Amino acid sequence: MANLVLYQITHGGQTALWATGTDAPGSRVSMQSDGSLALYGPAGTVAGRPARTATWVPGCIAGRWQPCALLGGGPALWTSGTQVTPEIVFKGDRLLPDQTLEPGEALGSGNGRAAFAVLREGGLVLFEQAAQVPGGDPLAYWSISNDAADSRLAMQADGNLVLYSPDGTPRWATNTEGNPGAWLVLQDDGNLVIYVGSGPALWASHTVRTWQ
Repeated sequence: MANLVLYQITHGGQTALWATGTDAPGSRVSMQSDGSLALYGPAGTVAGRPARTATWVPGCIAGRWQPCALLGGGPALWTSGTQVTPEIVFKGDRLLPDQTLEPGEALGSGNGRAAFAVLREGGLVLFEQAAQVPGGDPLAYWSISNDAADSRLAMQADGNLVLYSPDGTPRWATNTEGNPGAWLVLQDDGNLVIYVGSGPALWASHTVRTWQ
């Protein structure tokens, strides 16, 4: 079968988002000079040269598609309509005063080994990044449970790190208020720490890792 398929790859596997629904073994996809994307199936030869018949072109099929050309000098003329929200968007390795992590956002350690994410389901999790784990699966090693979906994490100006539900209710905190200017960092050793100035840690997840 020659079927052009667009997949979303996630930690749980892969999901087909869109397909041409074609069945022509030996086909090939071509981005043509006229701006059309076409899937061609083999169809014999003409004067010693391959004669190609388009088996699929993204035209106006049952009102589903926009015109064939993909990109012009302005906005897109056609898309597959399969935009997905990234599972995690990384925002550096630290959270400074008055900064927040929104649902689906994360800190990543400078060496790329660890990540600290605010899950869309509401919880917090520290994990070894998938690319660093044998088999490619993320390894969670610390977490905070919270059943309020779309919660956000705020590094407050008073030094307290607080997880808020969408209605503004505090769901978890480090209780480090009274330390204005404090900031949160995910260290290369996998430990999540709050510091103020050049002093000792105010709070830590106590999750120092020995990376393999």
